[in-house]
Amino acid sequence: MTFKIIAESLQNLTNSDRHFLQKIKQSAAPFNFTVEIEYYNFSGVTYEEARKNMHIEAEKAINEKTEDGGIAVGIVKFVPLLASYKTFRYVVNRQLTTAYPVGMTLQASAKVILPHYNGIASPEDIDKIQKMVNDITKHEQVHVCIAVAGFNQVKQAALGINGKGKSKLVAGNDLNANIQKTFDAINFETAAKQQAYDTETHHGTKAAEQEKYNKTITAECDSYYEVLYK
Repeated sequence: MTFKIIAESLQNLTNSDRHFLQKIKQSAAPFNFTVEIEYYNFSGVTYEEARKNMHIEAEKAINEKTEDGGIAVGIVKFVPLLASYKTFRYVVNRQLTTAYPVGMTLQASAKVILPHYNGIASPEDIDKIQKMVNDITKHEQVHVCIAVAGFNQVKQAALGINGKGKSKLVAGNDLNANIQKTFDAINFETAAKQQAYDTETHHGTKAAEQEKYNKTITAECDSYYEVLYK
């Protein structure tokens, strides 16, 4: 998934800055949110056997517990956001210097681990097993979408971010501090939303609560996952 910042909206850019930013925008995906999906296999000739085997294989593949001590059967592991920029753009107005980031790039990623049934069962049990897998997949999909929404917040916050001070050094340090403060606040908010989601849905086992969250998934996320899960 690639997001592009309309960098021309930044203030006080020279023609050379704009030319540089155009080159950055044309390069390979400077603003990326990427998702890697990994599956673990399980089998079973009945729904109950398959469900039991899924938990056994999940413990091997994921090896994590839920808050209530259960085995996590699906998970999204997030790689922390990476942000960088090529240079500063300084604007001096009387005794105040303002620093802007030029050529900023943002990267974030997630690894999703999901179950995949590869056994043989009756049509009735197959339907129940597939629903179980689909429910787990949908739950983890919402986790990714919450992260994508947070990434979009960071992307938008980066548009107007700057630093101020009486010198270039002070303004640059202020810019770095503002970037860290802004991104940390958004990441903290996103983590809180992820926790609330798991708590309210009890990791997807509360069908009514899960369905409420399913309806909040953006069209962008749904479209993305249609591609991912083909």
